[in-house]
Amino acid sequence: MKKILLIFIALLMTGIVFGQTKTFDDWLESAKVKSKSGDHSGAVNDYSKAIELDAKSVTAWFGRAYERYQNKNYYSSIEDYNKVLELDPEEYNAFFNRGLAKYGNKDYTAAALDFSKAIVYNSQDHEAYYNRGLCKRKQEKYDEAISDYDKSIMIKVDYQNAYYARGFCKEKVKDYIGAKMDYTTSIGLDETDIDSWFGRAYCKYQLGEYASSLTDYNKTLILDPEYTDAFFNRALAKDKVQDYTGAIEDYSVVLAKTPTDHEAYYNRGLAKDALELYSAAIDDYTKAINIKADYFKAYNARGYAKDKLKNYGGAIADYDKCLEIAPSYANAFANRGYVKYEQKDYTGAIDDYDKAILYSPESSSSWNNRGLAKYYLDLKTEACADWEKAKELGSSIAGSNITKFCKE
Repeated sequence: MKKILLIFIALLMTGIVFGQTKTFDDWLESAKVKSKSGDHSGAVNDYSKAIELDAKSVTAWFGRAYERYQNKNYYSSIEDYNKVLELDPEEYNAFFNRGLAKYGNKDYTAAALDFSKAIVYNSQDHEAYYNRGLCKRKQEKYDEAISDYDKSIMIKVDYQNAYYARGFCKEKVKDYIGAKMDYTTSIGLDETDIDSWFGRAYCKYQLGEYASSLTDYNKTLILDPEYTDAFFNRALAKDKVQDYTGAIEDYSVVLAKTPTDHEAYYNRGLAKDALELYSAAIDDYTKAINIKADYFKAYNARGYAKDKLKNYGGAIADYDKCLEIAPSYANAFANRGYVKYEQKDYTGAIDDYDKAILYSPESSSSWNNRGLAKYYLDLKTEACADWEKAKELGSSIAGSNITKFCKE
């Protein structure tokens, strides 16, 4: 029994000796292997073992900082990069990587400062300019971001990410022509970049290039058939080219994916209105209102559809509700005024058109329709004055009214 016990103790001692033989370099190598295999937590552990053996190793601290970043442990990553820079204040890559970690931690101001320090050490680092631009973009400093992307592109003229990012910022400052050009360049460098196709489609829409916008949205949906926003925006473009049936189909796809999207119900209702499907439009407006009770535009639109179905009381009730929510919404005053005009309540119509004109003085239809109401109250001089104003604002109907009623 004594012999067996002695052998067992000897084996334990041997095991202890073996456990102590792993060197600093062994831990570093093990960490690198684990990192390549995607085992970032294991790599963090091995770098920590290396640091225990050499607490002044920049390589070990840097490696652990990187692995912690890969694990989205940004705070600890930043602490490790701080240690790297304490040990080696000239380590340029630590500034850059710490900037990435701070960006991941949503500290965009501090991240931008680190990228600026990286640029001091290497003024030709296109990625440092690009990432500083991302920080500025997150802070909605779009002009400053554009300036950084300009510099990034000057250094690396085929930097696709920078063209897309610059296009995005130009879009935000409503430079749709410039944004469209950047998105086009981005697409030329990577035809599979969904965001660039989507962004260019949006810019074309804003520029009134509706047919071309549709082409880009089609391409977006080929690349990503589940892109809900692309269906929604394509429907808007279809509305503009009067493809109301196609628009309804796209809004229906959106609603199948996001059944609580009140705007999709509202817009689908507008498309149905355009096809004179008023009852179906009312159903959609009602669903939009059920989702968003203060959606005043839906009340206004539903009032219009009810008017078309000669449900004048229901129409006025909806316009009243709209104006309760949005007391200065000119369209609702104008629409309610028209219903009153249809019912020969000319005084009530004039009161509503007065308010419509107050809140939207450039609306030629309100001036023209108020003129009609005044005419039927035998206020011919005032009616003709309203038609003159409507004609000045571009109303051809007002011109006809002047010819017909004011030349006697």
